[in-house]
Amino acid sequence: MLRDEIKDCAIGIRFPIDTLDEPYGYGDKGVRAQEDGVGFIRLLDDLVDYWDINVGTLNWGEDAGSSRFFETNHEAPYTRYAKTVSKKPVINVGRFTDPDVMVKAINSGQCDIIGMARPSIADPFLPRKIEEGRYEDIRECIGCNICVSRWEKGGPPIWCTQNTTAGEEYRRNWHPEKFKPTSDGEPAIMVVGAGPAGLECAMVLGKRGYETVQLVDAQDKVGGHLNWVAKLPGFGTWQRVVDWRKGQIERHTKVGIELNTRLTYDDILNYGASHVIFATGSRWDITGMSAPTHDFIIGADASHPHVVTPDQYCVEGKKVGHRVVVIDCDAYYMGSAMAIQLAERGHQVTYVTYNESVGPYLRYTLEEQRTHEKLVNLGVEMHGQKLPMSVENGVAVFVDKWSGRPLELTYDSIMLVTHRTSDCALYDRLQANPEAMEEAGIKSIHLIGDAHTPGMIAQSTFSGARLAREFDSPDPDQHQPFIRERRLIGSTEADYRVDSEAMSTALNF
Repeated sequence: MLRDEIKDCAIGIRFPIDTLDEPYGYGDKGVRAQEDGVGFIRLLDDLVDYWDINVGTLNWGEDAGSSRFFETNHEAPYTRYAKTVSKKPVINVGRFTDPDVMVKAINSGQCDIIGMARPSIADPFLPRKIEEGRYEDIRECIGCNICVSRWEKGGPPIWCTQNTTAGEEYRRNWHPEKFKPTSDGEPAIMVVGAGPAGLECAMVLGKRGYETVQLVDAQDKVGGHLNWVAKLPGFGTWQRVVDWRKGQIERHTKVGIELNTRLTYDDILNYGASHVIFATGSRWDITGMSAPTHDFIIGADASHPHVVTPDQYCVEGKKVGHRVVVIDCDAYYMGSAMAIQLAERGHQVTYVTYNESVGPYLRYTLEEQRTHEKLVNLGVEMHGQKLPMSVENGVAVFVDKWSGRPLELTYDSIMLVTHRTSDCALYDRLQANPEAMEEAGIKSIHLIGDAHTPGMIAQSTFSGARLAREFDSPDPDQHQPFIRERRLIGSTEADYRVDSEAMSTALNF
C-alpha cells in the first residue's frame, strides 16, 4: 500500500464529491455528494491524512468557475457534506478572496483549510496580508479565468489580469511586491489615460520612487472602459482591477491624479512633462469593417441611428429598438455580453457570429457552456458560422461560411461588435513632430495598453507594468532581455540569468 511506502509526508486525495446536475454534470448517473460522495469518504477516511474536496466533471468550469457565473465559495452546498463523515482535515476550494468569507467557512464547520489556486496567482502573499491585517493591500482575484485559459491553450507562460508578474518571476526576475528603485526619480512623467494600463503604469512608477508622476484622464473617475464593462451582467468583480490600483496609488505612492481633463495636442506640449506615456485606450469600431471578410459590412455605419456599438450603447446611452441583431466578429466576451444584457432588458435578440460558438476564447476561460446556456434560457436566437454582408432597410444579410447560403434577418437595431480601434491620435501627432517635442522639453513619448494594441485587460496591465519596470533602461519601448523557455545552443546554466551576455545577444536575434 501507498501508506507502507511513504512515511515522511501527508497523503491526501483530491475528490470531486459531486459530479453535478445535467446539463453541466452527469446527474444521477454520476456521484452525488449525499450518497456515493460521503460513502467514498467514509470508506477511505482511515487511509488518508486529509481530503481536498471539489465538484465537477470533465467540464472543470463548474469547479474553477468564472465570476461571471459563480459567487465565491460556490461549492459550499456540496463540499460541506465531507465534514459530516470525515475525521480528517478537509480542504475546500471555490475562489476564496475575502478573509471574512474564509473565516465564516471554517467557523461554520464547512471545512478546516481554505484552498486557493487562482487567488494565490493574483496575490501570492494573500495569507501574509491577512495575518498582518493589510486587507486593503490584497490583490483580489477577479475570476476572469485568464490564468486558466493559458493552461487550456497548452501551457504558454501564465497570465493574470491582476498580478502582472505572474509567469515572469523567473523569466524577468520580477517580484509582485518588490520594485527596483529608479536611479533617477526627478523626471516629470505624465500618464495620459487612467484605464487598466495607465493605472498600472503610474502605480509601478510611483512604487519605484519616481517623484513627479501625474495621471491624467478626461473622465470624472479612473478606470477607463472598465467603468462600464464592470456593470455588464456578471462582470462586477472586474471593478477590482480599478479599485486595487487606485488604492495602491493613493496609499503607497506620490502619484497625482487629475480628472475631468481632456488634453489637446497643445496642452501636452505646454504641460511641462519630460516624458509622456499614452494609455488612451481604444473604442469599438463604428465603420463596419469586418475582420472575417476584410471588407466593410454594407450599411453598418454606427453614425446611423439604427447601428450601435457597445460603448455607444453603454457609455453614450444610444437607444436601440425592440428587435436587435448582435453581429459578433470578436472572439471573446463582448458579443455574448451585449446579447445577454439586451435580452435581460426585454429586447428580442438575435446573435450572429462567424465563429462556431459564442466566443472561441470563452472555451479557454471555461465560460462557453454557461454563456451558451444563458443565451438559450433568455430566448436569444443564435446563428453560428455566418459572415455578415449587409444591413440595409431593416434587413441584415449573412452567408454561411461553408455553403454560401444566405440568411436574412429583420431588425430594428444592429449591435456591431466587430473590432476595436486604438485611440492614439495624440501620440501619432507628437511622434510626427519631433521638433515641437524638443522645443517643449519632451524627451520621450510611449504608447501602452489598448492604445498600442487592443487586447485583453491582462495584456493592458502587463503593458503598463513592463514599461514602468523598465522605464530607465536605454530604450524603454524595447523589452529588456528575459530568460527564454527554449535553450540556446551551446549555452550553460550561467547563461540563464537575466543579466547574462547570452540573454542580451539572444534579444538581438
